[in-house]
Amino acid sequence: MTETHVTGPCMACVVGLFGECHNPEVLEDGWIIPCAVRFQYITDEPVKREKGEVGRPLASPEEITDIKSTGRKRAAIALPIFTGMTCQWAGLKWAGGGAHPIVGCQGNTLADVKHNADLPEGATSRGERHHGPNKNVLDNSVGVNLHGICSTCHERWHQLNNGTYEGERPPASQAWFPSVPYWMHDPYTKATPEEIDASEEWWATPKKDRPEYPVEPPPEDRLREPQEAGILTEENPFEDPYNPFE
Repeated sequence: MTETHVTGPCMACVVGLFGECHNPEVLEDGWIIPCAVRFQYITDEPVKREKGEVGRPLASPEEITDIKSTGRKRAAIALPIFTGMTCQWAGLKWAGGGAHPIVGCQGNTLADVKHNADLPEGATSRGERHHGPNKNVLDNSVGVNLHGICSTCHERWHQLNNGTYEGERPPASQAWFPSVPYWMHDPYTKATPEEIDASEEWWATPKKDRPEYPVEPPPEDRLREPQEAGILTEENPFEDPYNPFE
């Protein structure tokens, strides 16, 4: 039987569906890494595993001293961004969760560049990785708490939600959720064209003149109550705990 050599990411990874990767790598600690990682570079340095012996599991949160750096590296492995991808929040009614979910953009096309000034032809925004509603950057559950989105959606979400987080960033082992009731990200409910237009008009209005956000929030029975900081676990990053179709 002739051996097949993989020379590029599978089609699922190319279009941004990393949870459906055809050729994933399964690590000893249970993490599933999409094949796109083998062809992706992060901030001018090749993707590589954390320091340690070959086959060693990822460091536990308690062992991590530089949470931001480690979190960004893990996020880049779990969620590569390819030029040509569409913002994962595009067209959603309740994107990002938190105390104030937002209506997603109209379909911005992402590019793997550091600045919007460097966008290639056909791209409308640099791709950005967003953590939320748990702002602990070690919670890299793709499509649940980690999202590949455009600069517009990213900035809008933070404008509405940053004020709902109290205190300084907690230790690496603790989750950081809003201090007020909040929702999880809803990847299924689509906004109507009218809701998208209303959202864009609201954002185009000077801040001092804006009325209440024009799109109704998710149902109250989906609200989660604020909780004490919790201990993170090394769960499968592609597990989706919220699926209304199950």
